[in-house]
Amino acid sequence: MKHLQQKIIEFRDARNWKQFHTPKELAISLCLEAGELLENFQWKSSEEAVKTNLENIKDEIADVVIYALLLSHELGIDLEKAVVDKIKALHHKMYLTIRLFSDQGYKKCEISCMVKVTKPSTMEEISHAISVYQRFDHFTRLSYSWRTKRGRTMDF
Repeated sequence: MKHLQQKIIEFRDARNWKQFHTPKELAISLCLEAGELLENFQWKSSEEAVKTNLENIKDEIADVVIYALLLSHELGIDLEKAVVDKIKALHHKMYLTIRLFSDQGYKKCEISCMVKVTKPSTMEEISHAISVYQRFDHFTRLSYSWRTKRGRTMDF
């Protein structure tokens, strides 16, 4: 990854673009490129988007990675270490999945979200997460479950 990052830095420096690459500008550019990536999938199934836009998707992913590498360089972040550390941290977290269901009218509706809860025994965190989604009074059923760091699910 460092070799790739160095090639990008050399490319940037050869064009004298460093002056424009503040952390703020790089973060904005990363988000804009991610939006351009997302446009390839708008109004299409995943399969259709990949079939019709694969080359453009590849280019946009490259743009996102380039800006991520530039931003991490400017901030002095070892991106490879940061990714490994993040994977380790995620391995030790539990997630609460909340599903709300409505059978009203002609249309069935379901909202599902995943909320990171650092201490699964803390009922206050669970109650708060559920209360946010219970504000939608047209939902008739609620279920929630834990996904543990080992991938097991516990339903409630």
